[in-house]
Amino acid sequence: MWVKICGVRTVAGAAACAAAGADFAGLNFVTGVRREIDMDAVDDIMFELGNVTAVGVFRDQDLDFIRRVARRTGLRWVQLHGAEPNFQCLDLGTQFRVIKALTAEDDPTPYEDCVDLFLMDGRLPGSGASWDYARVQTVRAEKPLLLAGGLTPDNVRAAIRAAQPDGVDVASGVERDGEQDPELIHAFVRAARAATESQT
Repeated sequence: MWVKICGVRTVAGAAACAAAGADFAGLNFVTGVRREIDMDAVDDIMFELGNVTAVGVFRDQDLDFIRRVARRTGLRWVQLHGAEPNFQCLDLGTQFRVIKALTAEDDPTPYEDCVDLFLMDGRLPGSGASWDYARVQTVRAEKPLLLAGGLTPDNVRAAIRAAQPDGVDVASGVERDGEQDPELIHAFVRAARAATESQT
C-alpha cells in the first residue's frame, strides 16, 4: 500500500513524511493556491525527504514551466491535476514518471499508455471532500490507482477496504488549522498500512 502525503511545504512536514515511512510526498507548484510551495524552501525540503519520493504537483500549466521546475528541483515524478490532454502526459512521460489525477466519472483509457499511476479523486478534486470510495472498483484502469479525497487517519482503513486501491493520497486530512501536523501524518501512514496488514 503506497502512501502519498500531499501539500508538503515545510521542512517539518518533510521530516514527518520521512520519519513516518511515507512513499511519496507531493510538492504543490500550482500558482496561487494555499499549498503552493515556496521555491526558496524546496532544496531543504527535498533534502529532508530522504528516501521519500518527491512528486511535483501541477495543474494546467505550461510544459516548459513544468520542465524548468523539475530541472531546478531534481524532480523525477510529476502529477498532473487538471484537464491536461493525453498528449501532454505522453510528452512529459519521456522525461518523468507521471501521475494523472482523474475523478471516478472520467475514462482513464486515453491515458493508459502515457502515465505510471492514476490518482482517483472525488467530483471536486482537491476539495478534501469524502465520496463513495467503492466507485473506484468500477473504474477499468490498467495502471495502479491512488485513492484521494477526504481521507483521514480515522477513515482511511474503511476507504481502503471499500476501494481496494494500490495506494492512498492525503492532504487536508493530515492538517490542523491549515498546517501539516506530524502526529496526523504518522497516524495516517500507520492506519493505511494497518488496513492492508489486516487483509493478509
